[in-house]
Amino acid sequence: MTHLLNPATGKYLLNPAPEHLHDEVVQWQSDIEFYNTELIFLGKLIDKAFLRITSAPKMAELKTLEEKLKSVQQETIGELRSKFIQHEHELSTLDMDIFKMRRKRVEEAHKRHWEMLNSFVGKTRQLKNEVFGFVEKQLKLSKEVKAEYESGSIAL
Repeated sequence: MTHLLNPATGKYLLNPAPEHLHDEVVQWQSDIEFYNTELIFLGKLIDKAFLRITSAPKMAELKTLEEKLKSVQQETIGELRSKFIQHEHELSTLDMDIFKMRRKRVEEAHKRHWEMLNSFVGKTRQLKNEVFGFVEKQLKLSKEVKAEYESGSIAL
């Protein structure tokens, strides 16, 4: 009986060959590098948002976002990189005979790595939403203050 290794949205439905798993891990590594670049951008966005903040509570909120971002970038991405490199190396050294003997273990490890990537992507999306939401609020507040200043309602 055949089984699904990944959900039906994956590249293959039935048991894949080791080279397919290897190609998928290489793609994951590329995805991780893309997310790292995104996180670097978000860090720069947070740095610019620091310049617009005057209240202590907002500063603390932004500092918390920055700490979350650095944690994901330094710890999670580093851990995923390491695990994916190790998994990719293991897959690249398997020939078909060895793969057949180790299929279940290799597929289970591959599935665990796939789940780790999906969890990471979900957390990263949530973090991106938090950062963009915060920056958007700050920009709106900045525009309102500027409009009040220009109308003469407040003096700076």
